[in-house]
Amino acid sequence: MMIRRFKPGLVALLLTACTTPQERAISDFCEREALRELPVDTIIVPVTRPIYVGERVVGARRVCKTRERQVAKDDKGRSEKLTETVCTDEPVTKPIYRDVLVQEPMDRNQGPRASYVGLCRRQAIQQGMFADVKAR
Repeated sequence: MMIRRFKPGLVALLLTACTTPQERAISDFCEREALRELPVDTIIVPVTRPIYVGERVVGARRVCKTRERQVAKDDKGRSEKLTETVCTDEPVTKPIYRDVLVQEPMDRNQGPRASYVGLCRRQAIQQGMFADVKAR
């Protein structure tokens, strides 16, 4: 099973699309507080990533196409239809990937900051923060 990784901005956009003004205000407040308490701490880490390098032929599949065409008229004015079937072997390929060590930036505080935001949101909702915020 493959786990997909989504960009945090996209996830935040999807989550805030159906929220109330109070929830948006709380999220903005908590994210600012988390960033103030746990600033971005970027380090460069070596990571192995699969890189596409080409394709390998693993077999072939026969593809047949049938077409009809009219042959010239004979001396009595009749035309004949000729049916032709042309078959070709098309290669079946499989992608080839090679693992390559690359350097990628990573924020060491991303996990703790996300936990801080979650805790802050729960506490802010329990305390009724930004309850007076109205929709624009």
